[in-house]
Amino acid sequence: MKTVSLVGALVVSALLVGCIQDDLGVDGETGEEIAAQESGVGPPLVSEYESREWQIRAEAVASVEPLIPVFSGVTYTLFNSTLGQYIKYGSRNNGINLVWSQSESLGMSLESTHGLASSVSYGEVVAIKIEGHGYLKYGARDEGVNLRWSDTPVYEWQIRRGVNDEWYDPEHPQALGTVQSIQLYNVELGDQLVYCQRECGINLAWRKTCLVTNRHRRVPALPFVPCW
Repeated sequence: MKTVSLVGALVVSALLVGCIQDDLGVDGETGEEIAAQESGVGPPLVSEYESREWQIRAEAVASVEPLIPVFSGVTYTLFNSTLGQYIKYGSRNNGINLVWSQSESLGMSLESTHGLASSVSYGEVVAIKIEGHGYLKYGARDEGVNLRWSDTPVYEWQIRRGVNDEWYDPEHPQALGTVQSIQLYNVELGDQLVYCQRECGINLAWRKTCLVTNRHRRVPALPFVPCW
């Protein structure tokens, strides 16, 4: 499958700019989720609001972001604002072959069921393709975050913007723009992908399994499992 040119997609972007709203005015978290531990009390999980830590960026048009719509099949960078780094394909000893990078590199694309070059909307369920290997999907594994690769598109990633979907109106979809704070919500699992420090694999976890300590450090809620 050919990747759609970013430059070509931007030719029609002006038609959709008016459909994009900024990400101000989103309400904070609506309730506190507490991790169950032996004592019955523990540090809180990463909140839904805090999971709005992802941004889709287009390095070639950084000077005019965030007014650029995101198009299906166009390559972008995937940035995590909590860590301040980009995610990309890379070989590692444990877990899925994803690595963090401080430098921008166009290597991620969203694929819509509406076809290549179509604009992606908030609330839409898309496939995430990482250049160099394939499509990301939920899948259990022995080490690291439960993510696996697929050779074909797996439409299980919903692009969310707020908490409890109060922002989403299917009758009036809003176009997704670059450099907007979003959640990567996996509909197969029913959870958001977040930055979380761990011993094995890339520092990623699912929101409902990641604790925030009193030093604002994120750690897995599950028992420690040593790397093989």
